Amino acid sequence: MAGDQAQLLQLCEDGCWGEAKDLIWRKSKLLHTTCSYGASPAYWAVSHDSVEMLEFLVKMVEHFYAKEHRAQVLSAMFETEDDDGETLFHVAASLGHLKCLCFLVKHSPYGVENLERRDEDDETPAHRADHAGNSDVLAFIVRNAPSREGVLKRNAEAEDDNISM
Repeated sequence: MAGDQAQLLQLCEDGCWGEAKDLIWRKSKLLHTTCSYGASPAYWAVSHDSVEMLEFLVKMVEHFYAKEHRAQVLSAMFETEDDDGETLFHVAASLGHLKCLCFLVKHSPYGVENLERRDEDDETPAHRADHAGNSDVLAFIVRNAPSREGVLKRNAEAEDDNISM
């Protein structure tokens, strides 16, 4: 299985979605593949701005898992943090991939609550979008987050690093 996992991750990193989909279809356990630093098929899909691949991953979860287990599987796929506390929401925001971010909000079990998740640097996806100059992504986050204050302010001591809108 390790060879299949490495092959899948390489296909996804290279954006070879047809081959990656075929491999996942033949070996459904590969849906849970991650490497040592947290990259997964979903990570590479967001990195390449491939909503099509994210849609495929959701369809595979719907196909292979009973309804009562799907939320747990989707949470593991879309909401898991890497070693730095970064989620796919942070990745999409920093890269300006608005369509992927919208997809993640719609299909992840905790939806908009993920827009307030903080990484190890106390940054939300809004901070990442702001740093990268992705104003359309930042506007989406501010409009849709449960609390404007929750996504724009940093915790406690870093008050001067807040996003000003």
